[in-house]
Amino acid sequence: MSLAERRANQIDESLAKQTLERQWILEGKAASRAGAPLLWDALADAIREEVEVFSSRVQRAATMSAQLSGNSLSVQTTIFPLVQLHINRLELGVNTRWMIQKYSLGTAKESKWSVYRFAADCNREPCFSDGDAELSPQSLAEKLLEPIFDIF
Repeated sequence: MSLAERRANQIDESLAKQTLERQWILEGKAASRAGAPLLWDALADAIREEVEVFSSRVQRAATMSAQLSGNSLSVQTTIFPLVQLHINRLELGVNTRWMIQKYSLGTAKESKWSVYRFAADCNREPCFSDGDAELSPQSLAEKLLEPIFDIF
């Protein structure tokens, strides 16, 4: 096989590999877009269930509730310690932020906004991604609620 034929074969193989990689990426994006409404609903259900169980079992958290309003979900208490968790659905994912105030004269501790994108895992199943890991709706709910539950 001549040099020209070897180079031509290498170029063909490289182009075929790039085409497969592009197709994989496009299929992953399509899966994440199609799964976004299901992910949002599953996340909201997981958070509401976790909050319901926690508030029924921990007396100090009895006033904790989760409210879903369109593309926003909030978890909050009405007595001290005051906690607020805000989750907003965006086109490409969700952004979250929490605030905790232990005492009436204490300063509030706030987190920065965190973004979790709608993504697809290696099996092209919809999931959330924080840039480092793929998260199921249940694992994202646990990650978001952990600093809130830790206060009690």
